[in-house]
Amino acid sequence: MFTELLLSSATSFISQRTLATDRSPHPWLTERCRAQLAKKHAAFGSNMYAEECRICSVVLKEEFQLYVSSIKGRLANLKRGSKDFWKLSKQLMLGLERMSIPTLKCDRNGVKTWARLPSEKAEEFSVCFRQKWVLPASVSNFYSSQILSSVISRGGFLQLRSRNAKFHLSSLDPASATGPDGISTVLLRNVGSTICRAFAVLARRIVDPGIWPKIWKTHWVCPLHKRGPRSDAKNYRGLQITSQMSKAMERFLGMHFLNHLSFSGSFGSSQFAYRKFHGARDAVLFVTLTWLLAFALGNKTGVYCSDVAGAFDRVSTEKLIAKIRSSVIHSGIAKVIENWLIDRVGQVIVQGCTSAEFILRNMCFQGTVWGPSLWNLFFSDAPLALRKCAFKEIMYADDLNAYRVFTNGTSNDFVLGQLRRCQLELHEWGAANSVTFEQTKESFHILSHSQGYGDPFRLLGVTFDIQLSMGTAVSECSIESHWRLSSLLRSRRFFSVYDIVLHYKAHILSFLEYRTCAITHAADTHLIGLDSVQRRFLRNISVSPVDALQVFNLAPLSSRRDIANLGIIYRALLRRGPKQLQTFFEYDVATRRSSPRFSSHNFQVKDNTRQLHKDFLNRSTFGYVAIFNLLPASVFISPEYENIIPVNEFQKNLNRLLKFVSCVDACWESLFNPRVEIYNHMIRDFQHVSREHLLSQ
Repeated sequence: MFTELLLSSATSFISQRTLATDRSPHPWLTERCRAQLAKKHAAFGSNMYAEECRICSVVLKEEFQLYVSSIKGRLANLKRGSKDFWKLSKQLMLGLERMSIPTLKCDRNGVKTWARLPSEKAEEFSVCFRQKWVLPASVSNFYSSQILSSVISRGGFLQLRSRNAKFHLSSLDPASATGPDGISTVLLRNVGSTICRAFAVLARRIVDPGIWPKIWKTHWVCPLHKRGPRSDAKNYRGLQITSQMSKAMERFLGMHFLNHLSFSGSFGSSQFAYRKFHGARDAVLFVTLTWLLAFALGNKTGVYCSDVAGAFDRVSTEKLIAKIRSSVIHSGIAKVIENWLIDRVGQVIVQGCTSAEFILRNMCFQGTVWGPSLWNLFFSDAPLALRKCAFKEIMYADDLNAYRVFTNGTSNDFVLGQLRRCQLELHEWGAANSVTFEQTKESFHILSHSQGYGDPFRLLGVTFDIQLSMGTAVSECSIESHWRLSSLLRSRRFFSVYDIVLHYKAHILSFLEYRTCAITHAADTHLIGLDSVQRRFLRNISVSPVDALQVFNLAPLSSRRDIANLGIIYRALLRRGPKQLQTFFEYDVATRRSSPRFSSHNFQVKDNTRQLHKDFLNRSTFGYVAIFNLLPASVFISPEYENIIPVNEFQKNLNRLLKFVSCVDACWESLFNPRVEIYNHMIRDFQHVSREHLLSQ
């Protein structure tokens, strides 16, 4: 009733128009262009033909410039790192857009046919997705009888305030796709202040009986190509589009349990996905530092990589409900979630045509707000199988990787035997919980400088080699970055220098810096290829490195890596981020001094790895501890903050210090570089730089 009333009111009071999709190779050809082209052709052979040709050229040029301006405006409004940038850049260069879904191969009862029409493609995808999303049968074993921790479920009255409802309605993403109910985020954002009270009342009507509205249980499934031939429906992933009202309600009710699940440890200590102050880069940094430290202590590391097959789409509702009941979720919310998990209806949609309806069952529904957190809760006890074999784990959503440190004297055969035992134990857990693992993504590796085993492997988008030299990762990143830079430079005639630098920062620099935490310790011979990306960019736009820093606030990649690693240490001292990283960097109270011969800041860090005398450790984040201890006290001060400054302000101060040094020293790029001898490091010459000098930059 609420949805119908909202839609009828919108139809009555909001003007409407019909938009047509133009798949012409020249999208800037408007009706004005077509009319002028018709006049030119009609005047062929007459005295007016030359004049009509001139007018036609003027009209085409004007419309093309308007088209370019509109694309540039859309580019300017994109979020940092948005993938739409490359699509719009291709349109700007008048590149042809490939049809999203070509003709599909079909195999119906042994008869091979082709799906050419959109309706036929939708039905073929429907059959394929239903076959993929079948939950495997569970097996009774040791992990089936595990008693979940008994937690007293929280009760009491839930405060569902209208001001919170207004906030969630007004903060919806206007670019998010409209769901099956036809209510867009733009509409909800504009009427949020009007319907917030009714929305809060609706939330109360949902929580009291514990029933999720049926209208929100319909999903549109859109195929997205993953890899392999595009004519095979099995090479597509089904993305589910749900109601925007449902998402807003999930965020509204999620205030009462999502953050609590994350901070209470319900997801486990090693889960880095869908948690505040955790991320993929934190996970990559943690394993990199752990494995490097094992190398330095003369050990080898056995690594087992795994990935869940059909995660989110194949989750036992029965098992998940049992884990919800034993969690810290409010009893009223838990009842709603149980109803939220029951069967739903799905339809595949291709070019406006839909397939027949089919049932969505046993899954953490994609396209929802609660789905990722519920998956984390479901997957939280998987590490029990790994710990049974004395392995430690690192998890990111459905990506589970286990490792164990062995002495170098341990034979590789014994390590591989332990890795296989770990794999079998994890499969036992999977059999009990109806979870299967993709065999093609499972692999064993032994990390060692002299006794390595296995091929390079990818972990969270970063390629690790068995000697941790990171040459492969740097090479892959450099090649991909140069391709992206070429695409950006081809369109530079449409942008000013300032705009092209902004696009470089948003869409190439973000890609380059994702791997910073993993490649920091790489040798200079590897990193020089990566640094050449920015040098090439500056050379093509005729900007020197000093001007790039002073005018465009674009420091060299080596300096940005230095500042990023110093920020990691400072964040660990502030006890922010994952607790695993905080154990690497601790306060050294004993070395705090007020003598003018020493650094006067009070954030001295214990440098426990310097005594190991390993070059790769001194090049890693561990090596930046000595630089951090030599920083001037002025970088830890800001007039906007009375006591401790946040990490982003600390890094801004480091950037200001770099700008100041670039004006007085030709070797300014090595200001924070740990690869220079510490006893004669140039940072010692700037330990007493005042706050006034930094603010002047």
